[in-house]
Amino acid sequence: MVASLVFDEKYKKLVTTTRETFEPFYKICSSALLELLKVKEKLIEEVRLDRDKEFNEAALLLISRSLQHHESIFILIERGLYGDAFSIARNILSDVSMFYYLHHNPELIPMFIKESDTSYQDDAAFKKAFNEGTIQKNLKVNGHSAPVKSFQLLSKTAHASAWGAQLYGTGDRKDPNVFIAKFEPQFESKKALGLLGIILSVNWDYLNMVLWHRHHNKLDVNSKFWLGIQENVKKLRPLILGLGEKSEEILKGLNGKE
Repeated sequence: MVASLVFDEKYKKLVTTTRETFEPFYKICSSALLELLKVKEKLIEEVRLDRDKEFNEAALLLISRSLQHHESIFILIERGLYGDAFSIARNILSDVSMFYYLHHNPELIPMFIKESDTSYQDDAAFKKAFNEGTIQKNLKVNGHSAPVKSFQLLSKTAHASAWGAQLYGTGDRKDPNVFIAKFEPQFESKKALGLLGIILSVNWDYLNMVLWHRHHNKLDVNSKFWLGIQENVKKLRPLILGLGEKSEEILKGLNGKE
């Protein structure tokens, strides 16, 4: 038997269970994603028209990465592969931080866009400018809450870390301090909810970030297109902020079923 097909039937059941359990989250995510895809097309148009070209190019790179991370995490959540999903979630936090960092340091955008595969190793100026510690300090100075602890914790999923391995396993329901290694996929509502909490708002966050950047740089936010985006972002706000309440409702409904 082909190794990748060993858990095929379990994956099919997990996908069904996850989609049925978290149906409200999927609807909200789809709405935000459609808006972000419209913004993506608009930014591409502005790059071609040479409007805020460098920042838009950088933003498009970050949004492209984020969308792929977003879809990858969904696929992993639906198959009960939460550990690797947490590992990818760290990259989303990194992209968001970079967006704000480039907004506050536009002179670094050309260097960011022209990065090569050896820039961090061979270019001292690049390494200094894009060191993670430098980025986090700069964000803090500019009034942003740098997710240092989240970075550190999620980074452990990418290393040979005993703590990080716990995100790949499961806990003992009778003793929360006991870690049980997991050797096949299974549905875990709390991990799924934790991951959904990270990724379901990220497209909405990017919409707000793009609008925020344009407002602070006195770029167009009052044309028919951007007014439409702002209106839809406002409509999504109570849905996004209500995800926490929906999470509690779902967990109550799952109590004793897992």
